Order: sequence, then structure tokens, then C-alpha cells
Amino acid sequence: MLSRKEREVAIRKNEMIEAAEQLFSEFGYENVTMDDIAKKAEFGRRTLYLYFNKKEDLYLSVFNKYQRIKLEITLKGLDEEIGVFNKLNKWGHNYYEFYNRYPWFINYQLLMDFYDMKDRNYSDNLVKEYLEINEETLNFIRNILLQGIEEGSIRNDLCADQLLTYLCFTLRVIAFRCIMDSKNTTVLISEDCNPKKFFFDYLNLLINSFKKSSQNL
Repeated sequence: MLSRKEREVAIRKNEMIEAAEQLFSEFGYENVTMDDIAKKAEFGRRTLYLYFNKKEDLYLSVFNKYQRIKLEITLKGLDEEIGVFNKLNKWGHNYYEFYNRYPWFINYQLLMDFYDMKDRNYSDNLVKEYLEINEETLNFIRNILLQGIEEGSIRNDLCADQLLTYLCFTLRVIAFRCIMDSKNTTVLISEDCNPKKFFFDYLNLLINSFKKSSQNL
């Protein structure tokens, strides 16, 4: 059980993280200063720096917060599904649900994808938290893919990590186009295929490509 002082620290940190989250979402990371965050959180600048001494740590704190939410949503109900392809399909549907609920987080995710963690000067404890959450997610999906390879339902000419990379990175780009950039995506698809349908059509296409050749027929 947390002491009174520890609870007060946690409350203050959460208020600062929420303020940073709102500002980053509205104005973009590069356009927000620590002074902006202190003002939004209704704390003095010196108080903010007692808890977070750099903007990068506030950014990663927001990211880790929603990574945990994403983990909870995307893995929901997977254990109840029978068969690796049902599990992958369920994960894909949950994945869409998360980004549709928190569309602004796609920009956070894409920024994390394209920047080296070492270049962003994050604190070690936050990097450790990020890696732990990320690995928990990847391990769950990796194990589903490994199960499929071992039982012979998933092609074995590509390793599980390669399939996992295709699944996570390409699906993220499709989610961005269908949720954040749906107006432009509509131009690329037929009139009877809305952005949501486009996402799930791609999901099915991708998952089916993991099957052994005989199963694609």
C-alpha cells in the first residue's frame, strides 16, 4: 500500500502526464514546451522539473500509458479463440478498435517507430518500462505465430519474427491511412469499399498470406 506522500507524488505526476498528453495531441510534440506543460497542469516550472526534468520523459510517459491500454485492448479475448488464425484475426480487430478509439496515438507510434530510442535522451527507467510493455505484446503474438509454424498451419519459409514484423508495421501504416488519413485513402479505393472495410480486407489478405500454399487455395 502506498504511503500518503507516495500517493501525492503519483497524483501530481499523473496530472503532469495528462497535461502533456493534451498538449502533444493538440499541437504536436515539437510545438510544446515544458513551460506550456507546467501552465496546463497548473504547476510552477520548478515543480514540474522536480518530477520530469525533460520533455522527452513526459512524451515517453504518455506513450507508455497508452501502450498499456493498447496491450489490454489488443489481447482481450484472444485466449478464448480456437486456432491460430482466429487468434490473429481477433487481435487485428482489437488493434483496429484501439486505434479507432485513440486515433491520435498513431502519430505517437509512428514517431517511436522512426526514431532510435538512444537519440531521444529518455530516462533509463522509462525506456525499461517501454521495452517491457512492448516485449509482452510481441511475445504474445510471436507465440501464436510459432504455434502455427509448429503445427504446420503457417508457412515455415519465413521465421516468426519476420511474420511479426510484417503484421505489426504494415498494419500500422494501413491503420494510419484508414483512420487518420481516411479522406485520402478513399481516393485510392473503390466507392463500395470504405476505409474500415479496406483495413479489414487488408488484414484478411495479410493473415491469409501467412498460411501454407495449400491453405490459400
